[in-house]
Amino acid sequence: MVISAIFMIIIKQYIAGIVITLILFSEIFRESVKNKKMPKTTPISEEVAEAMASKIIFEAQQHRQIREDVDPLNIGSSEEE
Repeated sequence: MVISAIFMIIIKQYIAGIVITLILFSEIFRESVKNKKMPKTTPISEEVAEAMASKIIFEAQQHRQIREDVDPLNIGSSEEE
């Protein structure tokens, strides 16, 4: 883009050079704004990660147990397909 803008100015196509330069600056500005909006992530501790994993495992086991206890004849037609 920069090369195109310089080339347009050299061959005296000032309006095209200005338009290309404005497009270039708008892209740079858009990227800088996007980078500022991204939240910084904070790492979680091992203890928190293990607690989350154990809770997910516990809930999965509960869900499987409930699904096993449900009467198979009580399944709706949408679940059979």
